[in-house]
Amino acid sequence: MSSRGKKLINPSPNDFVDRKMNEVVEFPELTIRLERIESILLLLNSEEEVILVNVLKHLTEYVRKGDDNVELLKRHKVLDLLSGKGFYRDSVNAIIRRFSLYLANHILENMNRLVDLDQEQSWKLVKAVQLQYRCEEDDLCLEYLLVILCNFSDDPRMSETLSQDTECLDKLLHQLSISNNPDVILNSMKLVERILRVLDANGIQNFFVQRQFPIQRIICHLASDFMDIRRTTLNLLAILLGNANSESGSLFSDSLQISLLRELTEMFCANREISETQHVVDVLSSAMRNKAMVDVFFLHNLFEQFMSVLALDDFYFEHSCQPLKVLCEIAKFSQYETALAESGILYKLKDCLVDERSMPSVHILKGLHRLITHRRAACQILELERYSTEQSRAVTTILGILINVDVNIEMREEALNLLLKLLKFAFVETSDQLHRTQVMETLAMIFAQNSIQLSTDLLLNLLKLVEILAKDTSQSFCPLESSDLIRNIAVLLTNSFSSAILVSSIFRCLATIASEGYDPQILLNCHIGASIKRGLKSLSNTVKTAACNFIMQTCQFREFLCEYIDHGILEILVRQPENAFCVPNWNTAKESILSKTPTLKFCIANYLGFTDSTEAHDFYVSKKAFDDFRIFQTILKEEVSPLQPILVVNFQREIAPQQSVIRIPMNCLTPEEYQGQNNPDEWCYCRTPGDAKLPQILTQLFGRLQECEINPRLSCGMLLSELDFVGLTTKIKIISEIVAQALSNNLPSLDLNGPEECSQHLVECHLKELAKELHCNFIPLGQIKTGCQFERSVLFKALADQIGLPCTLCRSVDGRTLYNEISMPIEVQPDIHCDVNTLTWTPLRMLRPTHVVDLMYNIGEIYPLQSGQAMKYLRLD
Repeated sequence: MSSRGKKLINPSPNDFVDRKMNEVVEFPELTIRLERIESILLLLNSEEEVILVNVLKHLTEYVRKGDDNVELLKRHKVLDLLSGKGFYRDSVNAIIRRFSLYLANHILENMNRLVDLDQEQSWKLVKAVQLQYRCEEDDLCLEYLLVILCNFSDDPRMSETLSQDTECLDKLLHQLSISNNPDVILNSMKLVERILRVLDANGIQNFFVQRQFPIQRIICHLASDFMDIRRTTLNLLAILLGNANSESGSLFSDSLQISLLRELTEMFCANREISETQHVVDVLSSAMRNKAMVDVFFLHNLFEQFMSVLALDDFYFEHSCQPLKVLCEIAKFSQYETALAESGILYKLKDCLVDERSMPSVHILKGLHRLITHRRAACQILELERYSTEQSRAVTTILGILINVDVNIEMREEALNLLLKLLKFAFVETSDQLHRTQVMETLAMIFAQNSIQLSTDLLLNLLKLVEILAKDTSQSFCPLESSDLIRNIAVLLTNSFSSAILVSSIFRCLATIASEGYDPQILLNCHIGASIKRGLKSLSNTVKTAACNFIMQTCQFREFLCEYIDHGILEILVRQPENAFCVPNWNTAKESILSKTPTLKFCIANYLGFTDSTEAHDFYVSKKAFDDFRIFQTILKEEVSPLQPILVVNFQREIAPQQSVIRIPMNCLTPEEYQGQNNPDEWCYCRTPGDAKLPQILTQLFGRLQECEINPRLSCGMLLSELDFVGLTTKIKIISEIVAQALSNNLPSLDLNGPEECSQHLVECHLKELAKELHCNFIPLGQIKTGCQFERSVLFKALADQIGLPCTLCRSVDGRTLYNEISMPIEVQPDIHCDVNTLTWTPLRMLRPTHVVDLMYNIGEIYPLQSGQAMKYLRLD
């Protein structure tokens, strides 16, 4: 036998696979049925593509079944979970990214982002979408991402954030230029449009120039078969064309302008859907705001093509009013006036304006407003207006627009602008039509409307219209007959102090009305005095200036003058002199009041000038000087007798009026007073006493002047060269002698160079006797028989004003002495300012005093100011 062992029949156990061991190494597939959404959402964290695909597919099918299913996913914050995963942007499988983005889009479309998402969640979601959009290449995923970005771009803050993401913008414009997917094109242009809306003019220009903006591709989309793409393209072009109106000029090159205008004109001529054609008209009108675009429009015969369609009888726009918007924009450029006038646009504009079936559009009013500035077009408009019926005239339609509160405020403003233009170019005809339509009642109703329904520009133009009509003297009617209009303007003034320019215009309008004459009581009943006080105390210098101007215009009315004096307006002007440094007419307004009331002016300034006349006034002069004029004003208003004598100058009242006589009851008299009177029942006094002797003195003065053959009157408006200085000296002499004769009773003659002064105690005793006789310290000047410098200066000023002699009345610093100054420039040759040769054409009101009149010593003599004799007369040496 061989030594080799026998071969075994059964193989070695190591040659066979141990199935038990193999099952332990390889994990078998496991299928589990999940019925809770929490468990399913846990699988979104898996890294297995098969699991993610099935889970996302399952969730997608679930949300498609109904909107209520979306609410369940919203409650479990599936959108936050997907955005936290970055929508699986790192996944190689495009199906996973598609499913996740579709699911996110579906949830966003069925939620209220303002309610369901706070600001932080929105920022995180947009940030995740931006990151994925930068690296995404799948066309369907890009579509979903653009939809999400478009949804969030409604918020201007989100759009501004996207405008700063350069990578996203570069990819967005690149996709817009190469993509053939209609949805991608549509959403890309929507996103670009919303980004451009948050940029200013410079930002749009930089966005357009610095980047590879596919403007040619966008223009090509005007001919797209999809209406949504065409409309979005029009919206985008409208923004770009709107920026073309800036000073930097158009964003488009010449070739782009030609292609763009040609495409827009062909779209208009294609007679598409009405809403789309209206959109085309809006974009084309935006293009016509740029001069270069208008030149191209005419140069390439696009204007004739546009007008050929507009002239068709079957054109579906009623009266072709909407397309006229394009022509109304062209009307801004005067070089195309002839083409527009020959095209018949004016007839169409007029028909659209007066069409009773609908309210005219704003562009119709703008077009007429612009065309009426051109001579040829204005003549055509006025010719159409002249031969129109009363109901079809533009003025009637404009007034209807102005009074309609339901009309857009911009339309009302344009209607008023057109009316002002009509008044400018055809004032007589337009004002006559306004008269027939009762414009004042219409304006009163407009001013009575709620301030919310009226803009500041509209109110300013309405006030301008009232001013124009108030100055019209060609009509037989007075535009100020409408008291309701004046009353409503005054009420508007009280509610408009938040706008300085509006308050200023109202004051100017009321001042214009006042200058034409009306019943002042209408404004006084509307508390115009309170509005003036508020204006004078305003922080705005413009308002203060307007209030002062109104005071200057209305001081001619006695009712207003009493309002200014009695209700504190004069007090504000006097006690706030610092405002004169910033308000140029502050002092003028004060002087306009004081010039009508010499009593208060002398109390305040202790001075009356050449033009301050006491004629036709009750002139009161107190022997006491008041530091505060309000004290003296109170004395004049209150029914009490002052402690110090007050001289009353009046030439027109010989006896006291009965309504001014105050009778004293008998129980108010002391026994001595009662027994000392012959008729105690007639014990009375009067604060405005009559003066029968003062007119007699004036009559004596006129007799002396006639003896000397001197004209007693001299107008304050005469020039200095017309003055007779010889006659002037004679007048001074005569008046001085009459004054001395009237007031020299019991007074000895004094020497100017002597130490003796006037016996003031004699004057005081005489005044006390008169006060006892009159039962009051208001003493008529004519009844005074004894007087020194104070009384004589008052009488000299009163007589000088009656004959027109330029004279001043001055009070000394201590307040006890008065004196008069006159102007004699011919006698002061060395003084170049008072040389008669240099003052040939100087009005009398610009004279300045040169001499002092002597009424006490050398009666009628005049002493040069600052001379030794003048100093002695004033007892200053």
